[in-house]
Amino acid sequence: MEDALKIGMYVLLILPGFIWVQTREYHLLREKRSQFEKTLEIILWSAAIWIIACASPYWFPANPRNVALCEARGALQDSGTGVNVDWPRLLTTDAAVFFATVCLWSFLGA
Repeated sequence: MEDALKIGMYVLLILPGFIWVQTREYHLLREKRSQFEKTLEIILWSAAIWIIACASPYWFPANPRNVALCEARGALQDSGTGVNVDWPRLLTTDAAVFFATVCLWSFLGA
């Protein structure tokens, strides 16, 4: 069960980059590229989008972002070496709202 949650989290972390790349590619009518290039671009854009979303002092809506980041920080600090991450503490409504707004902003930005 825990491995499925880890894989799901990795997929969710890459989703904003996927939305960004696919939307830009669709609207710009780019030529076809190899799957490796597309995957690499998705991973890099996802990292950039999450860095901007977590580091930006201004975000809408601000409260779910702040609560989700504090809960994630607390859950990761509480999980010591060899101890599993407290998944119910990470997967809250505020985290879902923050994730949805990151996906929405990546779609609108593309």
